[in-house]
Amino acid sequence: MVKILHVSLSQVRNMDEGALLAECGQKRRERIARMKAEGERLRLLGAGYLETLVLREAGEGAQLYADERGKPHIRLREDSPYFAEGLYYSLSHSGEHIVCALADAEIGVDIQEPKGLTEGLQKRILTENERRSGLFRLPEAWFKLWCVKEAYMKLTGEGLSLAFDRIEVAFDAAQRKDADAALSASGREWKQSMEALDSVYTLSDTGVIRDAKGEYKSAGFYAAQFANGYCMATAIYRP
Repeated sequence: MVKILHVSLSQVRNMDEGALLAECGQKRRERIARMKAEGERLRLLGAGYLETLVLREAGEGAQLYADERGKPHIRLREDSPYFAEGLYYSLSHSGEHIVCALADAEIGVDIQEPKGLTEGLQKRILTENERRSGLFRLPEAWFKLWCVKEAYMKLTGEGLSLAFDRIEVAFDAAQRKDADAALSASGREWKQSMEALDSVYTLSDTGVIRDAKGEYKSAGFYAAQFANGYCMATAIYRP
């Protein structure tokens, strides 16, 4: 099961702020109270709204918490329909949009607004094999790769402490073959969720991620670029 939840800042602006605050946890309410800039307040409120939807999906008595690295988790009651396999989520925001990925396997999500890609940044993020492949010369492919790697960092819970050049993305059929069967159902669900967002995406792909640490020997990703230029990716691990 893979679901993509989304809310824009304009939608949050039109919601009842008092009702949104009432649904937020104490720590998030305190963070919101400290925020002076409207955009940051709206992003925190929007993320809180999506977390409310996560808790509704998880069932009565579910709780959200963060581990020592800050990665969010869901604590389920034994009578939750997801108790046996678990339920996992990840949040991301950029520009006007906030997204949440919800799945029955470890998952990470990233969204990025359109921005310039410098040669220095490209060198920092690409591995030697990725540079040699020539697959990422086009701006849209490079932008998608950036999102995929950040989604993977959230999947592992290591964030930016895991260097970009220690994560390698594979597109070729030989490397993807082993993951295709396990990830095919997730891919269908991901595309259905994307279509439900009522946003036309201009490209999508799936593939395998390998990181030098070997914590996850293989993980799948799904990435899309929307008509408005935004790019979004999820990374999901299936044993």
